[in-house]
Amino acid sequence: WANCVWALATAGLHDEEFFRKTKEQLSSADAMKALASCSPNGTLLSNVAWAYAFATTLLGRLEKDEDFLDAVRAQLRALGQEQDGKVSMRRPAAATLNKELVHVCQATEPRIVQRISGLTVIYKPPGWEVDGHETEPDSHALRLSDFVKDTLDSRTVHEGDRGFLHRLDVQSSGLVIHAETYQALMDLRWQQDTFQVVREYLVLAHEHWEHREPWPSTSMDAPDDVFVLNDRLEEVAGGCRKTGFGRPSRSLLRPLAHLRHLRSGSNGSNGSRDFTLLLIRIVTGRRHQIRVQLASRGHPVVGDGRYGYGSDFTFCPRLFLHRHRLSFHCGEPVSVTEQLPEDLRHVLDGMELMEPMERSRAPHRNEIADIASALPSLYGEAL
Repeated sequence: WANCVWALATAGLHDEEFFRKTKEQLSSADAMKALASCSPNGTLLSNVAWAYAFATTLLGRLEKDEDFLDAVRAQLRALGQEQDGKVSMRRPAAATLNKELVHVCQATEPRIVQRISGLTVIYKPPGWEVDGHETEPDSHALRLSDFVKDTLDSRTVHEGDRGFLHRLDVQSSGLVIHAETYQALMDLRWQQDTFQVVREYLVLAHEHWEHREPWPSTSMDAPDDVFVLNDRLEEVAGGCRKTGFGRPSRSLLRPLAHLRHLRSGSNGSNGSRDFTLLLIRIVTGRRHQIRVQLASRGHPVVGDGRYGYGSDFTFCPRLFLHRHRLSFHCGEPVSVTEQLPEDLRHVLDGMELMEPMERSRAPHRNEIADIASALPSLYGEAL
């Protein structure tokens, strides 16, 4: 039942009768425990939670599943607590973070932004990999798990995905959550599977954004200046592509400002290039989702050598994609923000502000980077 309902949702299908029958079969305490015993890492339970939340969020499911999903969450937490009892917290006697390598790579070290109830929010600078079971053996990137081993007493960092639930490209910067205990990891996984972990990014994209795509009829009312990006994305070797038969994928986008970058053309005359500073919240989390969705609409992310233009590196040192906000629950709502790092602020300093999209909340000074910090959330403080 669990695998079938997950497969249907993955294919973008919602059969109301089958979902109802599956919920009946899995709602008992014995059925929940059986799923946990069949999959000690919580995969089956997580797949079930994701399938029902996904069907509601993207496939138009109307039936209320809150009690059922709460029961799945309780079983995941119990499973995590059981695993915590089998693993002791330990920090290696010898340092695992190669400080000399960090210096040679001219990389900034990560830092802890906030710790709360077994969860640690870490700022990941560019050049660091959020490593896990999918990490390529020949990867030369600095590994964020080495920082965790040197800094935190973590039960999860030596296993599987190193206690990281979500990824961030090596060349990107921003906030990452590490779960120090299995119970915290299981609970955070449930929150992400039920679309309760908010991930928002500041992105600089090519050209002025003028698109308007209709909101799905099942979605909540959207602010006038928020756009929805609905696509089907298929993972391919090393990346992702937009197809008609991939997995349903959704992002929400708010333009913050239209910008213009002045530079000397090849003939010696002054040329210009237009850009838009965007605030993006991903609903689903496909590989390279933001990069592919923007590039497919003619607005590749600045510094994206795979889906965009290599010439960007003449004025931008790396991918201009920064996860600036994470929101989740840990007994109470938690929201953590991280402003643009200096290298990306420097890129904006070289641009002319054409039009701030949020006129009612425009910055007091004509500094483009101020716009990026003016909106802490895609929907404001209410969410």
